[in-house]
Amino acid sequence: MPPLPPKTASTRDTYHHNDLRKAAVEKAVQLISDRGGPNFSLRELATSLGVSHSAVYRHFADKDALLDSVTALGFEEMTRYQSMAQARAEATPLGQLTALCAAYIEFARKERGYFALMFHAYPISDATAAARDLHNAKALETLVTAIIEAQENGDIIPGDPERIAAFLVLSPHGLASFQAQGHVPQFIARQNPGPLSPDWLAQLALQPLLVAPMSPDDIARRFFS
Repeated sequence: MPPLPPKTASTRDTYHHNDLRKAAVEKAVQLISDRGGPNFSLRELATSLGVSHSAVYRHFADKDALLDSVTALGFEEMTRYQSMAQARAEATPLGQLTALCAAYIEFARKERGYFALMFHAYPISDATAAARDLHNAKALETLVTAIIEAQENGDIIPGDPERIAAFLVLSPHGLASFQAQGHVPQFIARQNPGPLSPDWLAQLALQPLLVAPMSPDDIARRFFS
């Protein structure tokens, strides 16, 4: 009997332990971005990677475990965007606060998959929701701390820093959600694409919170002319 031909490596055999985990997370982020949420099964994810679904289960007990990992990485990535933005900004409390707001929008625009998983509504288990809320609370704490420092420096009006943080999240979140979905309001696009920049909205959103805001005429000229 002639010897059997040597086995050739198939796609299913080419991933090392850590490679498959990383590839699964990256593919999940891509699918979430394409579909606006985690609308896929682990079996579908495995098929798209060319591996057996049991191989994926060796790294993630279930889909919730995968989404927990992706969510954690998403918040880490957002923190990286914020750190880079703050490093470029003025080293003042107000400059650092503005950078945080702008970085949130920039992150949403460039990391649509992460943003959709972190901030869009979709059916999830109680455990996954609790994990996401914990990460979100840590991110909110960063913003609240920046607000308190700006208040102590006399830049931001007195008041509950958490309520101020809620306001500062809502305005950038609106633009961030539009951009994360690839949608630009036509009435803005027709007039001037410039106002869609993260810095523009961050600076404008802060105006009603400033101890010394710009005058209405100056606001009109700077932001709406």
